[in-house]
Amino acid sequence: MPKKNKNYRYGKKLNYNVSAQIRYFSDIHSLIKKMSDETEKAVLGFFHKPVATKFKTQQQEAAAMDSGISDDAKKLIGRLRKKFEELFTTKAPIYAKKMVDQATKSSSVALNQSIKEITQALSVKMDFIPKGMNQIVKGLINENVSLITTIPEQYFRNVTSAVMLSITTGTGMDQLTRNLQKYYGTVNNKARNVASDQSRKAYNAINKQRMMAAGYQEFEWLHSGGGLHPRPDHVAMDGKIYSFSKPPVIDKKTGERGIPGQAINCKCTMRPIYRLENGERI
Repeated sequence: MPKKNKNYRYGKKLNYNVSAQIRYFSDIHSLIKKMSDETEKAVLGFFHKPVATKFKTQQQEAAAMDSGISDDAKKLIGRLRKKFEELFTTKAPIYAKKMVDQATKSSSVALNQSIKEITQALSVKMDFIPKGMNQIVKGLINENVSLITTIPEQYFRNVTSAVMLSITTGTGMDQLTRNLQKYYGTVNNKARNVASDQSRKAYNAINKQRMMAAGYQEFEWLHSGGGLHPRPDHVAMDGKIYSFSKPPVIDKKTGERGIPGQAINCKCTMRPIYRLENGERI
């Protein structure tokens, strides 16, 4: 950690609320688990159902069965997809709002403690709603709703491919079951990443808005020190002071500027900074 500058007063590090991330993932996971369990049961049950036929030859029967099974399977998956798209659409705003509300509460507590390091005050109130906060909260909720509601589309697209492959190649129920489990794991991992990324993003976006409203225009970038492949530019930012009005470039490919936690999979944090002017004491 670089040496502190005597011309600045440093607040406490604004750590993420890990339990909030876990709760958010748990909410999304509950939907995914229900979707996966019902789909697997319905699809495997469909293939185990006996089929009555009225054809004179085995060739006629096989051709008709392939066509009929494919059509019926598509209809089954279509009904399942519609059901869970509606469920995710209903639940996503509720879960997204709950996450953002938790980030707002965590921000209030963490900033109170952080700013006390600067002001040495006995009581610091950071639970106010600054100008522009409602728009930020609305944007965070909308972004999360969009991410959550795309999960069924991705899942059922893969399920449809797996079912059609099973019908056309005759790979059997064991392979189909493995594929269904794999696609469950894929969307579950997506949900885990969404919960982690979006919780951090919401927390820091709210912190930024409150800090600026309270007169804190600068922050220190603190690299997480974790991850197998840390971003070299984020490592180089560690301990450096930036202003909210002109934050650092967080993605060299796009030139995007921002704060810790804004880039995908960024686990960096920050703390408020107060710059002393002309011998000022606080």
